[in-house]
Amino acid sequence: MGAHCGRVARMVAPGALLPYFGQQERRRKVTIMMKSGSMEEMKDPKQRDMVSSLERGLRVLTAFDHDSVEMTPSDVSKKTDLPRAATRRILLTLCKLGYAVSDGKYFRLTPKVLDLSHNYVGNDRIRDLIEPVMREVADRLKDSCTLNIMDGGDMVSIFSCNANAIGAISMNVGLRIPLYVSTPGRMMLAMLSKKDVDDYLAKADLAPFTPNTVTNKAQLRKELAVSRDQGYAIGREEWELGLYAISVPVQNDAGEIIACLTAVGNAARIPTEEDVEKRVEVLKDAAHQIGIMLPQFQGFADVLRASAGI
Repeated sequence: MGAHCGRVARMVAPGALLPYFGQQERRRKVTIMMKSGSMEEMKDPKQRDMVSSLERGLRVLTAFDHDSVEMTPSDVSKKTDLPRAATRRILLTLCKLGYAVSDGKYFRLTPKVLDLSHNYVGNDRIRDLIEPVMREVADRLKDSCTLNIMDGGDMVSIFSCNANAIGAISMNVGLRIPLYVSTPGRMMLAMLSKKDVDDYLAKADLAPFTPNTVTNKAQLRKELAVSRDQGYAIGREEWELGLYAISVPVQNDAGEIIACLTAVGNAARIPTEEDVEKRVEVLKDAAHQIGIMLPQFQGFADVLRASAGI
């Protein structure tokens, strides 16, 4: 045994083992990185450029929606597939920054989150062009006017002009409503291809918001066909009692739908059929003007089209 060890000692020169131990250390580090999931980032340049903490924060932020206005850290953890401890730290960070509040158990977002979309919906040049058109609609119809785009399974208000009239309904920028129960949402669905509508309905849960909500998929298809044929959609207290809405598509020169323009009013004065036609004409004229304006801002129009999935 001693001779054997002696032969090894003579064969290995002084310092020759240092590269070996260096290699072992590198192997140890690679093993640790593989266990932590970093190996994927090493292989994929796109992953290497991602900031994982930001990605997790955005997952937590977007976990809140109309069905999950308030959640515990455990709720958010389950919804985002993130560890509960990490989820809690992110929620507490959002609270510290003013984007969320908590009562000690439940967390909910604050209106400050709308600041994040300021550069998107607050472009002064676009606002300066669009708002006068929408203000004229609101003043003529005595109803609030909103510009809406599709985002996933929801319709989102990106511009709003509230009517200056007694009993008028106020609509907020950032309001998010499911497509099937939203008047502009049904208008958007009516303009999509049959395949897109089929895909949406295959996944959609048509839960009732009011007794007037259409929850039968066959019936909804019929209403979409009517809206497509007549060029506008009308809603009567489907989403919220006391509201009615009329929505028309906003299209570019190529006929692509990029948004919907909607008038929202008090259901106590739902217009007659003749009055509906007059209101539709006002809305269509305004939508045509907006459809001409938006292509001037190619980036903005592209975002709208991407959101609409066309």
